[in-house]
Amino acid sequence: MSKDSRYSFPERLKRWLKSECGNVPLNQHITLTEELRAELSSKSPASTRIKAIKELDELMSTRKLEENGIESVWHLVQDLLGCDCPSEQRHVTLQMLTTLTTAHEDMGFDFFCGVIAEGRHLEYIEEFVGSFLLDWLPAVLASPQTLDALHVIINLVKFNSAFLDEVVIMGYVK
Repeated sequence: MSKDSRYSFPERLKRWLKSECGNVPLNQHITLTEELRAELSSKSPASTRIKAIKELDELMSTRKLEENGIESVWHLVQDLLGCDCPSEQRHVTLQMLTTLTTAHEDMGFDFFCGVIAEGRHLEYIEEFVGSFLLDWLPAVLASPQTLDALHVIINLVKFNSAFLDEVVIMGYVK
């Protein structure tokens, strides 16, 4: 059992975000202004939030967030991943979080593993994680983290097979 698997999803995320997240020159950071924070907050209308998420998604394809930016964005958008939100909002939010991990490549896989407790706990994202990992798998298998990726897939299937579609499992086997 992983030492982090005893913690809840938000606690695992906080613990991971407090760890070293890599350095980028200051001119390449995206600053979360008060205006952007207001647009992303749950107090804004859904259309405003989705528009801000899409704009942030575009920016993050080439730049990283400022220090503590990942945690701030997570706190602002985590409610959009809940079951009570329309699927479009969940998909846009998940896409932005995917871009976030890609933009922060040096920590992307570690971030993913930390959030899902190495495949053991999929709170809030159980419907999406199987296909997400399947799409990400070729890149991860080509990296030095191949053994870690296989370990995560084994745990994912072992502990959460009920959430995986047959197509996803067949993709893992191929």
